[in-house]
Amino acid sequence: MTSLVKKNKSSPNIINKLLWRWIMVISVVTLILTLVASFKISFWLFDLCTHFRLQYGIAMIICFLYFLFIRYKIGIAITAIALVINIGAIAPYYLPQQEILHNTTPLKLLMANVNSSNTQYSLFLDLVRQANPDIIVIQEISEGWKKALTNLNSNWPQHKVIPRPDNFGIALYSKIPLEQLNVVPLGRSEVPAIEASFKLNNKKIQIFAVHTLPPMSARYFDLRNGQMQEISQWIQQQQEPCVLIGDLNCSMWSPYFEKLLQDSQLKNVRQGFGILPSWPAKTAMIRIPIDHCLVDHTFQVNKTYLGPFIGSDHLPLIVELFSK
Repeated sequence: MTSLVKKNKSSPNIINKLLWRWIMVISVVTLILTLVASFKISFWLFDLCTHFRLQYGIAMIICFLYFLFIRYKIGIAITAIALVINIGAIAPYYLPQQEILHNTTPLKLLMANVNSSNTQYSLFLDLVRQANPDIIVIQEISEGWKKALTNLNSNWPQHKVIPRPDNFGIALYSKIPLEQLNVVPLGRSEVPAIEASFKLNNKKIQIFAVHTLPPMSARYFDLRNGQMQEISQWIQQQQEPCVLIGDLNCSMWSPYFEKLLQDSQLKNVRQGFGILPSWPAKTAMIRIPIDHCLVDHTFQVNKTYLGPFIGSDHLPLIVELFSK
């Protein structure tokens, strides 16, 4: 009986020790991943670490509160360092922007990677009718999706649809009269991108719809980075205000995304509206922001938000702009 009592009394200590060890491991690993992401090392596995700032921040908040509760100074220090770094990367996207003056015609964009294997066409078509955008950019267009999208032809008469058997079919639909609408190969992989131009408030606007390769290997990493560089060069060559929209397979914390912003002098429409993670749609805990819209500084961003689930592994991105 005595030994049983002693065993029961020691059980809470064993549980506490195991909990402490697990929290400590999570804290150290998250700090390492945070530092790897911050050093911006040009290696595909390290680049993948840059995408999970939100997850790192949430993990560190939990660990920090635990160490604060048990008053473990080393743990508090480790988690505080990682927490500050990750909050510093996330917080700017939640800072409010200047008040918008609604004195010009708005431009509404809807971008969605619909997933080539997704056959829930009606979910996407319902969203389009509800959102009623001026321009729609759609990625992963298959022959099935091309057929389903014919329902859009009457209201969005100007369009270009390029279906493919892989995941790099693409389409652009517009209510606005387009001055040009071209398909261009993007990077060494030569997946199609769409270049178009139109007038808004008597000002010519260039739009580039893209879908870069997922950097899930060293080869694809190099190909995607080449595509990002080519996109940047295209934007720098333009004389008119530009809009870049698409699945970049890259979050805004990647050094390659940051270089794209710096070289192109575009701004992220997420600024002031949150990080809006869009993929994978069904798994919120690991969701990251890889679907993007970047615009010229002559635009004011009125709204940026994610659309509902459309059967795809991506959530749609919806943006409302005003041209200054």
